[in-house]
Amino acid sequence: MRSIIYILIILTAGCSTPKKYTPTPEIEYFADVAVVSEPTGAVIELEGEYLGLTPCMIKIRSTSHGYWHGPNSYWLTATPREGGYYVQRKFYDGRSKIPAHVYFNMSLQPVPQI
Repeated sequence: MRSIIYILIILTAGCSTPKKYTPTPEIEYFADVAVVSEPTGAVIELEGEYLGLTPCMIKIRSTSHGYWHGPNSYWLTATPREGGYYVQRKFYDGRSKIPAHVYFNMSLQPVPQI
């Protein structure tokens, strides 16, 4: 009788359904950036993607610590909708923090190439 009990214990011990691995979904983080320009109404683009007209609050995908998502560099561009002003561009290294505020002075003339 004991041998039957031992056999049952051995056969049932460790018999469980293995759990399937389900990866946890990646959490996406975004940084809020207030963008203003003088004069207002400039078209704002990030790497050619339209984000809005100034003044505006834009969301940029970031890391959990507020850095740019990915190692790339990024151009934020403001294009005036009125004549007499100039396109402005700001460069951001992918390893830097995303700024909370960005200001574009649309009256600044382009720097001459040397």
